Amino acid sequence: MIGSDIICAGILSFSAEVNLEDTRSYGLYRTLEIVIVKIVQVFVVKLSGIFVKWKKNANNILEIKLILPLLLCQVFSIFLVYDIFMTAYQTNDKLSISDILSILALMYMNLIIFWYFDKINASYEYKRQKEFAEIKLDFQKDYYSLLEEHQRETESLWHDMKKHISSITELYENSFKPESERYIKDLNGKINAVPKILRTDDSIINSLIMDELRKAKKESIDVRLDVNLSNTMKIDPIDLCVILGNTLENAIDACCVLQDEAKRFIDLK
Repeated sequence: MIGSDIICAGILSFSAEVNLEDTRSYGLYRTLEIVIVKIVQVFVVKLSGIFVKWKKNANNILEIKLILPLLLCQVFSIFLVYDIFMTAYQTNDKLSISDILSILALMYMNLIIFWYFDKINASYEYKRQKEFAEIKLDFQKDYYSLLEEHQRETESLWHDMKKHISSITELYENSFKPESERYIKDLNGKINAVPKILRTDDSIINSLIMDELRKAKKESIDVRLDVNLSNTMKIDPIDLCVILGNTLENAIDACCVLQDEAKRFIDLK
């Protein structure tokens, strides 16, 4: 606050050729400086708030887009206040009621502009959070559906496991080695066909990757997973889903072009 007071006094002294002592004593120039300082302080406080939010969350797109118009509003307001004071000073060296009301109106409009800015930003953030919640709910439904499918196939496999082991043992004891090897290979194929379950701290990422795994499986693409999401990641979850989803889709499309299925694989780390 003291810094803005000093800066505004210096600017006023330089632009209007006013003695710095005049800005420190009671009078027209001191009044002009106080009004300009208050407008600048409002802007600085708001700018500081935006910067703090931006550091915490790099997705404040709306605030970044609106910061320039807000800055211009402050610049124009300061210019108008300065013009009103200079006009009053050059005419009768005092402010009229009309001048005072004009200055108060400018300050009021600046406050209203910032108030509406906060309201618009809050509305935007609410809408964004609502859309994110809906997307998260859809992903969670798909994820739980995949979990149920995995559970059914796993239970079916374990239910028949004793029969499979008994059949393999019988083939092996009767020296049917080729048949036993073929049986083991078929059984191994059934085990590998059970959908892979990805468990991270983010259910949306779990569902997204598992959905892409299901698509890759249909195209006979081997997917190797080594996923470890850090809780300190600053990227927005929606942006992460878009990036990851597009990357996996492009990888699957690229694998589908390969004629040799043995070369079709995706290594996700």
